[in-house]
Amino acid sequence: MLTELLTELDRLDQPSREMLLSSLKEPDGAALVVSSAWLAEGRKATLSKDRGQQVAAEFLRLSFIAEKWSSTDLAVELVCAQVVMLDEYIHQTAEALAAVRAAQDRFPTDLRLARRRHMIYYGWAIIAPRSMPSETSQNMLRAWAISTPPSFYAELV
Repeated sequence: MLTELLTELDRLDQPSREMLLSSLKEPDGAALVVSSAWLAEGRKATLSKDRGQQVAAEFLRLSFIAEKWSSTDLAVELVCAQVVMLDEYIHQTAEALAAVRAAQDRFPTDLRLARRRHMIYYGWAIIAPRSMPSETSQNMLRAWAISTPPSFYAELV
C-alpha cells in the first residue's frame, strides 16, 4: 500500500505532490505513515528471509524517490524501516549495519540513523552475551565503541 501511494505521488506534478506531502511535516507524520507499512508486513506470520529482504529493498527504493522530492524526513524514515526489517525481523544484522552506513553517507546529520545504528549494537549487547561465545560479543561491543565518534555524544548533550 505504501508503494502504491508513493508511486502515485511520484506521478503528480511537484506542486500537487508538495501539497499532499505537507501533512507529513507534522510531528512524526512521516514516521506514522512508514511505520504502519513495516508493522503490517512484520505481523505476517509467514515473513520469510527472502520476503523480508524484498520488503527492505522496497523501503530503500522508496527512500530514493522521497529523496528525489527533497522529502528528507520521509526518506530517512523509509531507511529506518529498511534497517528494522533487516535487523529485527529477518536478523540480517550485518546488512542492517551496512544500510545504516550507506544512509549516513546520504544524510550525515540525521540523528535517527545514528540512533538506529546504536539500537542494533544495543541488541547485540543484550542478546549476544546469551547466545554467543563471550569473545564474539566482546568483539561486537568493541566495534560499536570504535564506530561511534565522540562528536555523536557531544551532539546529545
